[in-house]
Amino acid sequence: MRFRISELRQLISEALRKAYEILGVSPDASAEQIKKAYREKAIALHPDRNAGKDTGADMVKLNVAYGLLSDPDKRRRYDLMGDKTLGDAGGG
Repeated sequence: MRFRISELRQLISEALRKAYEILGVSPDASAEQIKKAYREKAIALHPDRNAGKDTGADMVKLNVAYGLLSDPDKRRRYDLMGDKTLGDAGGG
């Protein structure tokens, strides 16, 4: 699936604001819990398992949230400052 830049920026921004919610884990989740939640959701949203359904936007948000929370440094900054610490990545 292809997204316009404005759509992609909006999806990324939402994922950055709601990273824990998107993965379905609490802020005190372990790295292993985050990884497990990501894998379960990625399998559930995968296009091969969802023929005829548009799961592209959800996959983008899931991948952004996981990329943020799976990196210890990014997660620490996010936990301290929220999405504001990540600069202009969210697009406003």
